[in-house]
Amino acid sequence: MALVSDGLKGDLISDMSLERVFQKHVIDGASYFFKSARSKIDDEYQLRHELADCLDININDVIIVGSAKLGFSIKTKQLIPFDYSYESTSNKRLRSDIDIAVVSRELFGKITKDVFSLSRRYDPHWINEKWLLNQYYQDAEKLRKPIFSSYCEYVSKGWIRPDYLPLEYQKDAPWKKVIEEWREKLEYRKISIGIYSEWFYLKNYQIKGLEVLQNNIKGLHYV
Repeated sequence: MALVSDGLKGDLISDMSLERVFQKHVIDGASYFFKSARSKIDDEYQLRHELADCLDININDVIIVGSAKLGFSIKTKQLIPFDYSYESTSNKRLRSDIDIAVVSRELFGKITKDVFSLSRRYDPHWINEKWLLNQYYQDAEKLRKPIFSSYCEYVSKGWIRPDYLPLEYQKDAPWKKVIEEWREKLEYRKISIGIYSEWFYLKNYQIKGLEVLQNNIKGLHYV
């Protein structure tokens, strides 16, 4: 548990609610990547500003999350350090992503409506012809289920994963230019965004991971 800061450990074993822990450690403050790994805090603000500007939303609704925020992943019981695979292999393709959460009911609604219209009201023929593969998934045999099914699953959970959008939408996605420019600035490190319809969905998704971390810490007798 050396990866977990004393401040985060203390808050997780205290009486502080996980909602407050989420606000304090996931939402507030600078990210691990830009503060510690890259040592350029201003870059974080600039990236968030440019993304918010191109999406016409408030900068406060653009947040670095995941291992880039905390320095390790909380998705599993194994706390995987940021860039662990890359440092173990020196393979740049295995570098950790910069995950960004965008929270906007208006943007979420616009994208889902645009995709609905683009796909001719989810026409099965259109889906079979143009939504089986995209720039992220180019081998149908490696997919556990159709991209469209995954898109619908996440929309039902209150957020959009752009990697499940149809290729025709991805080509002209409003965030595309900013993400590509920043990928180049960050030496082609992958930047992934998720678009949430409400803070409720982002909060609950993050709190699920914090619960796992909290149980691990308490199980190691930090209390």
